[in-house]
Amino acid sequence: VNNMAAAASDVNEVFSRLFDHRPFLRGEIEFFKKEFEEKRGDREVEQLFRSLELITEIKEGQIEKIVNSSDDNLPRTIADVQVALHMCEDTLDTESKFNCFFPGRTACKKESRKKCQTYSCATGCTRKVKTFAR
Repeated sequence: VNNMAAAASDVNEVFSRLFDHRPFLRGEIEFFKKEFEEKRGDREVEQLFRSLELITEIKEGQIEKIVNSSDDNLPRTIADVQVALHMCEDTLDTESKFNCFFPGRTACKKESRKKCQTYSCATGCTRKVKTFAR
């Protein structure tokens, strides 16, 4: 009976060493936890607090500044864009008039990606315009 108990004890010890990883894992977890706490400390917590402070500052002050700035500058920007659009329209009108006086200036070249269309202006002359094929 003593031999059987000793053999069972040996089998349990072998089984425990081969398949029970709890002592090893416990030691590894403690080592990792100790290294993590020593090397990193409270750095993540401090970064979270800094982020919270920045977000609060942006929420309380910066959004209002941006809204006020856009209220001040947006009408001017819209006016500038409208002036630029008007200048582009004037340039196109001038080009159209110029092409009516010199209809040969806008002769179309045959290119594979472009096709020619003929338009008539108010004075009765026609011109060819290059447009991209669709």
